[in-house]
Amino acid sequence: MSESENIREVVLNNHLSIKMMPISLIFQDTYFVDGGSFNDIKSNDGVYTSTNKIEYSGDIKYDKYNSTVSLMK
Repeated sequence: MSESENIREVVLNNHLSIKMMPISLIFQDTYFVDGGSFNDIKSNDGVYTSTNKIEYSGDIKYDKYNSTVSLMK
């Protein structure tokens, strides 16, 4: 997003033959949506985007050329 703000994304994969993905979810006290609203670009793609922008903490170096950074360890 920028040097001072970012968003969080959670990706869900549906391995069922029935499409039953929720429109929103809460994970670690953050509200995420997959309906094409707020910060979510494309609805129903399995990428849930935080509704609020998160202030950059400095834990990860900002890189304007790579907008996606995994925080999973």
